[in-house]
Amino acid sequence: GGGMDVRRLAPGDERLATQAIAALAPSEPGREVRPRADPMRRVLSDDRNILIVAREADRPVGFLTAYEFECFEGAGSMVYFYEIQVAEDRRRTGIGRAMVDRLKTECAARGVTRIWVGTTGGNEAAQRLFEATGARRGASDYVEFIYGPADSGRSRS
Repeated sequence: GGGMDVRRLAPGDERLATQAIAALAPSEPGREVRPRADPMRRVLSDDRNILIVAREADRPVGFLTAYEFECFEGAGSMVYFYEIQVAEDRRRTGIGRAMVDRLKTECAARGVTRIWVGTTGGNEAAQRLFEATGARRGASDYVEFIYGPADSGRSRS
């Protein structure tokens, strides 16, 4: 049908999930995008993993991923809004906003107290989206470090 369909995927939606991610996730150095059905089934079957996909006429035009976790401080649960991608030819048409709104609705229904998202200082489109959908800017001196599989085990002295 016409129009846009934005929904959270569930077990059984592996094909759409792998299709959307393969079509829209950028490959970057150190990040291989090779979604496969088996791990996808496992990821989707964990209710704390959130994958929202936007489709137009059965074509995936956007996806959003987020992960829910409990806080040790007893502050309830929090969601890390990890990634959002919109097809290049469909940017600035409300798809990103619709997916974020869907995430916020999911989180409200689950009693999530906080959604956390970050982006690079140069990604103005993402910053505009986050502000337009109600997020407040956090501390600006955030620096990211990444541990890879080769770094597991002993610390360097």
